[in-house]
Amino acid sequence: MRVQVLSDLHLETEDYEPVPAPQADVLVLAGDIDSTWAGLDRFRGWPVPVIFVAGNHEFDGRELDTAWPALRERCNTLGITMLERESLGMTDARGRRIRFVATIRWCDFDLYGDAQRERATRAASYFMRVMRATRHGLVFDAAAVREEALACRAWLEAELRRKQANWDATVVITHYAPSQRSADPRYGRAPGTASFCNADDELMAPAQLWIHGHLHWRHDYRVTHEAGYTRVACNARGLRARAKRLAMMVSACSRFELDAMKILVAADGSDYTKRMLDYIAAHDVWLAPAHEYSVLHVVSALPLRAAAALDRDMVQRYYAEEAQAVFAPVRSFFEGRGIQASYLGEVGRVADVIAHCADAGQYDLLMMGSHGHGALGSLVLGSVASKVLSHCRTPLLLVR
Repeated sequence: MRVQVLSDLHLETEDYEPVPAPQADVLVLAGDIDSTWAGLDRFRGWPVPVIFVAGNHEFDGRELDTAWPALRERCNTLGITMLERESLGMTDARGRRIRFVATIRWCDFDLYGDAQRERATRAASYFMRVMRATRHGLVFDAAAVREEALACRAWLEAELRRKQANWDATVVITHYAPSQRSADPRYGRAPGTASFCNADDELMAPAQLWIHGHLHWRHDYRVTHEAGYTRVACNARGLRARAKRLAMMVSACSRFELDAMKILVAADGSDYTKRMLDYIAAHDVWLAPAHEYSVLHVVSALPLRAAAALDRDMVQRYYAEEAQAVFAPVRSFFEGRGIQASYLGEVGRVADVIAHCADAGQYDLLMMGSHGHGALGSLVLGSVASKVLSHCRTPLLLVR
């Protein structure tokens, strides 16, 4: 069964027109489609069945007790199947029976364990103020969110444990992410991440695929367990005008497709470049053969006096050798995975050259290690990061 996945379209403010994916058997909307609910009308008469799991922003400024039945009624009117703590069975064209298990799965703030729960709960207060929702007539605060989250988790655990011998595959759909591995790499282990991710890794064994939203970052990775592995996929658009590619399709047998991206990798030869490559290797979404990779290494120019004392050819040879030493392990990494990358050796001020190359080359994404040596030292808090962030219009992924 081929599943088109969309989430976090935020049609209340964003200008986006969803398009059916060719050959899809079902469309999954994993929440935060439109806080006004008006955007759901765009899925009326969709050519394949539509499964919708609500996101937190579907409840902005609303009372949960009345919003749930009203949202379900609206979905029914539009021919959309809304699931909340419910399962649905579907059969594809080949006769495979797929079980969809779905819940919003509010955050329980247990991502970092009991010791960090209070800190994570404090960090959530901002998001609750933005949401402005109520439950039972009272403010839907972090404590109330946790109560709902624990109820969702209890239902989900019981449902996944339920014997379903006649299902060929199980697909879980939640709005909130099931693992810390889905954390937005820009924020990592910040307390606020517990408002986006749950620690549901131990629940995954019965599922072949877990679809989520909420994080405005796309993910495709595997969580291994005693039953094999579960594929986790997120195709969130988010609140940004640069979200161009939204054609993700996954299947219950864990096939994953994503439109091509043009990616610039800034490498400096440090251990942090190796960590960046490890990150790419651990996330299948970055290994898609359609991606176009370029690897950039910037060599700081020799001091004028030193350059003047050397033969010009010797200086150029030095720059080339420095770049090739950095490129060698990166080239081995990509070629070992069947990816043909291009390699760019430049000379100059590191941050300025990186920003210029990323923008001039019209890349979709710039990847960098979060720390480097030499001119790339102190990247996260230092002048290089500040300059790249302030001068570069290309989306930046820092890998720690």
